[in-house]
Amino acid sequence: LLCDSLEAAVEGQSPESFDQAKTLRGGGKLQLKSGQFTDDDSTALCLAIALLGSETDNAVIHPSTVQMNLYRR
Repeated sequence: LLCDSLEAAVEGQSPESFDQAKTLRGGGKLQLKSGQFTDDDSTALCLAIALLGSETDNAVIHPSTVQMNLYRR
């Protein structure tokens, strides 16, 4: 998640702008705040939560169902 937040400020830009990715500066084409999650981060977090929390009350819930419910929030 940290690497994606660092990269967000220079995504789609020329390699010359990569010095900007050394700190959590925010901005970029998505105009994110410093350290703010990107859509890639949100997707990864939803998937991780779905895979780790797919068993409740001794009944197995399919991870894709859990993941879809998280996306809908």
